[in-house]
Amino acid sequence: MCSAVSCKTPAGSGASDRAAPRALIARRACPRDLAAPPILPYARPMHSVLEYWLDRMGAQADAVLLEGAELRAHNERVRALRQEGWLAGRWSLLERQVDQKAIGAHFEVNIKKLREAIGKGKRMHLDGRRPWDVAKQVEEAMRGSEPRDALRLAFRGTPIRCYPTATPLYDEPWRKSFDMMQCARLRPGEAVRVLRRSRAIAGQGEWVYIWTDYTEGWVDPAALAPAIDAKAMAAYLGAERVAVVTRDRRPLFDARGALVGAARLGARFPLLGRDGKQLRVQVPTKAGLAELRLAAGRGVREGYAALTRRAFLERAFAHLDAPYGWGGSGGHRDCSRLLMDLFDTFGLHIPRNSWMQSRAGVTSVDVAKLGDVAKAHAIEAAAKRGLVLLYMPGHIMLFVGREGDHLFALHQFSGYLVPCSPAETRAAGGRGDGKDGKAETMYRVNRTAVTSLELGRGSSRKAYIERITKLAIIGPPIAPAAASQPTSTPKR
Repeated sequence: MCSAVSCKTPAGSGASDRAAPRALIARRACPRDLAAPPILPYARPMHSVLEYWLDRMGAQADAVLLEGAELRAHNERVRALRQEGWLAGRWSLLERQVDQKAIGAHFEVNIKKLREAIGKGKRMHLDGRRPWDVAKQVEEAMRGSEPRDALRLAFRGTPIRCYPTATPLYDEPWRKSFDMMQCARLRPGEAVRVLRRSRAIAGQGEWVYIWTDYTEGWVDPAALAPAIDAKAMAAYLGAERVAVVTRDRRPLFDARGALVGAARLGARFPLLGRDGKQLRVQVPTKAGLAELRLAAGRGVREGYAALTRRAFLERAFAHLDAPYGWGGSGGHRDCSRLLMDLFDTFGLHIPRNSWMQSRAGVTSVDVAKLGDVAKAHAIEAAAKRGLVLLYMPGHIMLFVGREGDHLFALHQFSGYLVPCSPAETRAAGGRGDGKDGKAETMYRVNRTAVTSLELGRGSSRKAYIERITKLAIIGPPIAPAAASQPTSTPKR
């Protein structure tokens, strides 16, 4: 199938690794779900090699994109983002005003949304039953929750649930990797503000409603260290010297050298000092704040690095093949969490939600009405100004470059659809769940990968490039005269 961007095959590429997706795996019928092939359609092994893309950037790779006052101004803009009247960017836990009456009203809106979703069949048990029992449980827990206002720190990772229940619910029973009650995941070392405590739910115990600096939800209080006062929290969050974790699974040791935990990408801890190759850091534990040690070097650094394309891509490519986890399921990341954690290692804040991330760039460009060719030109023009986030409803990616006739992006994602032939559709019992009544197969990738924006072409979801609606550019602000120029091209 030819792309709307171009129908030519890039020079030097073999036919086998650029074959149409349907030809990659022979199918007698049309299964709903299959594991994706190791090499994805349109891709070649070199596309997962960092140096391949850096070489194409030349001197641009080392240009500093944001620093000092410009970076701080960006973070201030992100703090002001709102959605449905609620903060939706990255806010200050200490400065955000608490209104228990507004929180109660917010709960009522969420209870109504859950009941409406159940009524429409968008929230169900794995066996297809409608979970009115769960709705009743969470209503009682939320309405009966007691007001609190305490500052605490997470000493271990734990799910942030959309409602006070561990029961998973799905929008389609066969999509069991997508528990729609899972909103995010709390990372060890993160600060929270506890605002409500629920009644105990049978078999689950109590839940607490929290704000982090990027989301809200319900967590198991057993994952939180004891409460601390505002002065201690301000010192923890506002430390001038910090150790920044740039890779997952960085070991934490106590003073005797015993392993006591591991830090994850994006974490930062107050830096107390250095003993040789070990950094002495302040870390929350079950008993409270304690002095632990991180090995300096690979995956851990003192302070934030300058934000350049090279530095950012080095950290992003180090997480290729990391498992996918919707809303942080299984302790893994989804598309928006990966980008948030990566930018956090540079001291640059973006929201947790992909839609809000699309509004968080120094510049945001609407490309929803562009054809594929014009959209590709807009993406490449944006890349000359900085890092580019590619947003489509429900998903976000990082643009890495062009190779031949394909644009490529790095992203953490679940999978892509491939339409079946009429014969395959008939063999599948005429399921007809895709475009033009054809059945489709979801090829599960479930990891971070570099893929062509042509992935999904011809399916009911369309190709990625067709679905992109907004570009967020992380780079130096443009001059007012340049900013006044048109940012779109007529659709082709």
